Amino acid sequence: METRSKEFYEGFHSKAYLNPYPPASNEYDEFERGWTQRLKRGLPIYETKFEDEVEDALTLYKNRNKTVTVEPQKKKSFSELLTHYGIKK
Repeated sequence: METRSKEFYEGFHSKAYLNPYPPASNEYDEFERGWTQRLKRGLPIYETKFEDEVEDALTLYKNRNKTVTVEPQKKKSFSELLTHYGIKK
């Protein structure tokens, strides 16, 4: 079995295409190989089309192991949902 580089694994485990290596370098190519394998295997990714989405993806990646507390919300009735979405007044 072939051993892959650190850069390959960084690309493979990255959920957003954010290649930190200089273009035309071996490290850049290895990162892209890893990223391409992630895409070929259908693993989840964050689509990053705009600059603010890149920042959001980076934040998600950096905070991936942190615990998030979500407060329960009061359930809305069907009538309240219709009003909320402007279907019924």
